[in-house]
Amino acid sequence: MPRLVLIGREANEPAPSLAVYAADAALRPIAMARVDERGGFALPEEVLAKATYVAIAAAEEKVEVLRRDAAILYRPDQYRGLLKAGADSIEVARQRWEMLVPLFRRCVTGHVRRCHWWPWFTLAQEIAVSATKAAVPLRASLAQSAAIGPALSAADAIRQPLRPLLPFRCAPVCEGLVEVYQRTCCWWPIIIQDPRIPEIIRRLEDLVVIEKVPRFPPIPNPPDPPPFEATLLFKGGALDEAALNAPRDLAALRSLPPTEQAAYIEARPYLRHLVFCGTASKVGQGFLQPDGSFQVCWRAFPFFPRPNCHIEVAYVVKQVIGGQTVTIYDGLAANQWYDLDEAPTLNSYHPKAVGCGDGGDPRIPGAVIYLDAIGTTDAYQLKTPVATGWNRVAAPGFNDGLVFPEASAAAAKGQVKNANWGGTLSLRFWFTEPCRAAGVRYYRVGILPADASGAPMPGATPTYLAPPNGGKWQKLVFGPSGLDVVSVPLGVAPASVGGKTDLYSIPYDGDLNPASEEWRDNQYHAELPTNAHPDGRWLLTLEVFDSAGTKLRPQGTPAVAGEPASTEKPFAFKRWEAPGTPDLFLDVPHAGLTHMLWWDNRPGTGDILGLRKGGLPTTGECQFLSGPGGTSLQVDFIAHHPVSMFQLSHGLTWYRGINGTSGTIPVAAPYDNEGTPPATGASSNTVSFASLLGPHTSCSFAVHLSMALKTWNGFGQIYPGSVREVAAFAISAT
Repeated sequence: MPRLVLIGREANEPAPSLAVYAADAALRPIAMARVDERGGFALPEEVLAKATYVAIAAAEEKVEVLRRDAAILYRPDQYRGLLKAGADSIEVARQRWEMLVPLFRRCVTGHVRRCHWWPWFTLAQEIAVSATKAAVPLRASLAQSAAIGPALSAADAIRQPLRPLLPFRCAPVCEGLVEVYQRTCCWWPIIIQDPRIPEIIRRLEDLVVIEKVPRFPPIPNPPDPPPFEATLLFKGGALDEAALNAPRDLAALRSLPPTEQAAYIEARPYLRHLVFCGTASKVGQGFLQPDGSFQVCWRAFPFFPRPNCHIEVAYVVKQVIGGQTVTIYDGLAANQWYDLDEAPTLNSYHPKAVGCGDGGDPRIPGAVIYLDAIGTTDAYQLKTPVATGWNRVAAPGFNDGLVFPEASAAAAKGQVKNANWGGTLSLRFWFTEPCRAAGVRYYRVGILPADASGAPMPGATPTYLAPPNGGKWQKLVFGPSGLDVVSVPLGVAPASVGGKTDLYSIPYDGDLNPASEEWRDNQYHAELPTNAHPDGRWLLTLEVFDSAGTKLRPQGTPAVAGEPASTEKPFAFKRWEAPGTPDLFLDVPHAGLTHMLWWDNRPGTGDILGLRKGGLPTTGECQFLSGPGGTSLQVDFIAHHPVSMFQLSHGLTWYRGINGTSGTIPVAAPYDNEGTPPATGASSNTVSFASLLGPHTSCSFAVHLSMALKTWNGFGQIYPGSVREVAAFAISAT
């Protein structure tokens, strides 16, 4: 039987509905032979004898005349020659056979954002814990999964995909090009001992980012290298969900019985995306709108999928920045595929991606000013007393000035709760656009050490803070060739305005050309280097001024004797107290906006003082311990911070030989201080010689003491002063 070969058609791509016609000189059909799924058709020779043309066109039940522009025409002798030369087959290029099928418009929509991702060590912990749980036998995994409710079955617990933490603050990408790629995927329900399972396992082996559980807690000072290459998870600026889950999924599929493997794969659509899909082809492109949204439409032929087949799309987003094209989101590289009817939000984590504006509108209407964020941490996460004056607050409670507050120190143990600030803090305020009309033109940010009552220390003078980047913000200038990033100095600081120094211009949207300019996202009004100031509680103050340098206070706020002179204007200071619908804001009826911050950059003290054999201390630099297998071993150590609740955790890990087994030595209070510097130690729990040696009768060992602090800089934990102490010894069983 003759065959029609459609060049460029993917293996899983449904065949278009085509037919081969015998037609007269006027292109009126004499006979029609439908082309089947394999390309076969039957056009009898006696029909060809009556035909003027042989035409390949869309299959239609009733057609009076074929259109020349919608058919491929051959004379009968040409048709016979093609079959003879092609061994009973006729090849048609994709560009031609696609034109034979009636076309319609297919469209997709979505949004693009530029986001900040979490610190690598947070992500590493999440991946490692996930991989560890998956390696545990299935029925035991439920008991170790605190995140899964006890009502779920064990199979349900292990089947939950690892979801990354929500991205930190995001802003719309308002300039760029979105390309759409399409492919066809077919999937039949997987069965026990399915031959596709080994192929999925092979693909996961290629994706695995980390095989070992990293040290916990990770110690970045001195910095540990990341336990994986970030580029293996973030591909082309997009997060690869399959790679994120690969260690867990691979460990699970290797350990699960065949009866569970099929259900595990069926519960994870992203595993199907790794295989059993056709090659992607670009089908359309479109431009981003000012709010980061897009709509892309293209011409396509009708799709009548075979059972268990469907079309899915991926996106590639590009920006032209300073004349250079940058791919800020590559869904093809990151295995990010979506159904046609989905309207996804594409999160770009590319360092060169350029977002616009503030990532949204102010959280409260009117002419208001409030602290919005410290780094990427929303300001409501700061625990601060109520302001009692323009530069003072009420007497602080035990956790005032800290971030991520908990009601008690006990409730925050082992969590980044009641955390101290540290490092360099980036401060962002909201000056809403109506404040511009109210005459608010300049701002000044200062810090003062606080006493126990929440007032400035007697005799203290404020230290004024400058914006990052040398006191400059950046604006985006849009043109026909893309966008340019232009630096804008924030006013006149530190020169004097009306006798006031250290004033900076407030960057309002109204100061830009709305047709061609936009502020870049993720910009801050002040930078606070906490390492340059003593540890403790400090007062953070914001003052605002008019164009003449006159200090302003909110409308309805009376002047207070003894405070700097100020003029009343129609605006309000607010404190963001809690998120919600709407967010909860509290009035600050003073001539300044003041918060309390408590930072502490002191390092912790960690030291391994010695070992105990059978409860008795051992001595010597080089220790070779021997005894029966039941002999107990303990480690004497110090893990201490001057403020105990700022310690996140500490632990002891032992390592046997070279590339041998490792394990932990439990401690009594892993989230509290243990031992007192400089020489008073605490003792760990006991482990036996036999449990350390395993199958060996003697071996060398190393033991690591690690300690992590909660210290937070607004973007993540920085662990300044975290410690890792190492000791070595040998054991022989007698």
